Amino acid sequence: MNEITYIGAHMRVWRAKGKASNQTCRCGEPAKEWAYTHDAPCPSEMVSPLGQKYSADIERYVPMCFRCHRIYDKSEITHCPQGHEYTEENTFLDAGKRKCRTCVRAKNNAWRANNPMTPERHARRLELQRQRRAAAREAA
Repeated sequence: MNEITYIGAHMRVWRAKGKASNQTCRCGEPAKEWAYTHDAPCPSEMVSPLGQKYSADIERYVPMCFRCHRIYDKSEITHCPQGHEYTEENTFLDAGKRKCRTCVRAKNNAWRANNPMTPERHARRLELQRQRRAAAREAA
């Protein structure tokens, strides 16, 4: 038996249930896509080469708008690409995107190791700190 691909599974849903645009999303907006519900346990769950989970079971798909589908799929991601868990202590938002503190810290430490602070940069950094503190005192 040939394994069903990610696109193939979605095409099966489309053939069986019709276009998602003929349905309404749970938020009340018109649906745009069929979304896999990630119900556990699913014996027919598969993972695409890009890491997308999908199923051959067409009953595990619901119509969703783009926004709800993206939010729903992102909620299923529990670890950063390097494998660190997204916990409250290890996660922060940067421009609305989750960031892993462990990875950011490692990246910053590597950058500092390869770019040592020159006396001029150090003096400039101290001057900027003085200016920020003075501005904060004036604002208070």
